Amino acid sequence: MALRDELLELSDRAWQRLADRVAGLTDDEYLWEPVPGCWTVRPDPADPAGAWTADFRWPPPDPPPVTTIGWRLAHLVTDDRFRVWLGLPAVAGRPTPTVPRSAADAVEAVATTAAQRRSDLLEMTDADLWQPIGPVGGPYGDGTRVSWVLHTLDEAIHHGAEVGVLRDLYRASG
Repeated sequence: MALRDELLELSDRAWQRLADRVAGLTDDEYLWEPVPGCWTVRPDPADPAGAWTADFRWPPPDPPPVTTIGWRLAHLVTDDRFRVWLGLPAVAGRPTPTVPRSAADAVEAVATTAAQRRSDLLEMTDADLWQPIGPVGGPYGDGTRVSWVLHTLDEAIHHGAEVGVLRDLYRASG
C-alpha cells in the first residue's frame, strides 16, 4: 500500500472517531468548564461582527490550563496551515476557518476539516510527502511533509480522546 493511502486510511479513522464522539454535542457541553480558569472559546470583544476567539497565550503557562471541549475542537478546526505546509496552492473559494460559535457549528467544522484534509492528501504523491516542508514551516521547515501529516493526525487523535473524556465527565457530573 502506498504511504499516501495509509495516511488517508489513518486520517479517515481518526476524523470519523472524532465525528462519532461529537455527534449530539450540546452547547452546554461545548462550553462546559469542569474547573475554574479553563481556556475556552467566547465572543471576540474586538470584533463587532460577532466572531469568536479561543483563549491563548504564548508561551502557554506552566502548567497549561484545562481546556473546554470548545477550545479543543477550535484548536483542531482553525489551523489553516495544513494545505500550505504540504506545498499545495490555495483553493479558490475555500473559506478561512473560524472558531465555531456553537456545538452544531463545531460538529459541522469537524466534518468540513476532515473532508478538506482528505481532499488535500489526495493531491499528494508519496514522493511529495517525503519532501521537506520548506521555509513556510519556519523552525519545522526541515521536517518532511509526512511528519507534518502525522503531527496533525496526532492532534486529532489526542484532542479527540480528550473531548471524549470531557463528554464522559460532563455526563457523569449530572
